[in-house]
Amino acid sequence: MPIYEYRCERCGRKNSLFKPSVREAEAAEAGLKCERCGSPALKRLLSRFSLGKAARSEGEELYDFDHMTAGLDENDPAQLDKWAQGVADGPSED
Repeated sequence: MPIYEYRCERCGRKNSLFKPSVREAEAAEAGLKCERCGSPALKRLLSRFSLGKAARSEGEELYDFDHMTAGLDENDPAQLDKWAQGVADGPSED
């Protein structure tokens, strides 16, 4: 189930959208408004995700979301592409 998160550019509240499919989530995105102030000025955020691990293991800190995204500019498509490729290739020692 995709979870989309948005930050309201007017009041700063983080809003979430839960839908059973990507198609439904993207269709609903056009009519979204802030839950607090009603503003349609929402900016999509880079959301946390699960790697599907059931138990903690040695080296798990390499998969920590904050560690993985440190210094990442979510507004730079080239940087996001490089980051995503790195995730697909596995953890680094950086």
